[in-house]
Amino acid sequence: MQKISFESVKDKLAPAMKGGAGLIKREIKQGLATTWITSNRQVAAIIRPEGRELVFVAVAGTNLARAVNEFVLFAKQRGFSSIRYHTKNPHFLAKGVSALAIKPQLVEIRKAFFGSDEYIYRVKL
Repeated sequence: MQKISFESVKDKLAPAMKGGAGLIKREIKQGLATTWITSNRQVAAIIRPEGRELVFVAVAGTNLARAVNEFVLFAKQRGFSSIRYHTKNPHFLAKGVSALAIKPQLVEIRKAFFGSDEYIYRVKL
């Protein structure tokens, strides 16, 4: 994975940021989150560390199934013990995540008053 400017991939990431775009942009400006692109340049991700857990804040692109193992290797090489991601569309991500050798565990469902529930997953490395 290669670090990349947010501006160069903001359009690609827009669908994944939805209502959280303002907060995500602030985290990037404050240096709390960074923007990366996979080696094949097909998937962009905004990530932030939380202790020994690497949080994927927003991910978008094509061929997610080819990118997920690169995400795991990236996290392991940097000493993280787990990866966490949140989604409102778990079925949409199922195909891409199925390529992981380590299966994600559903750790929480946050019920929404309006719209879709949020599903939180963790991958222990």
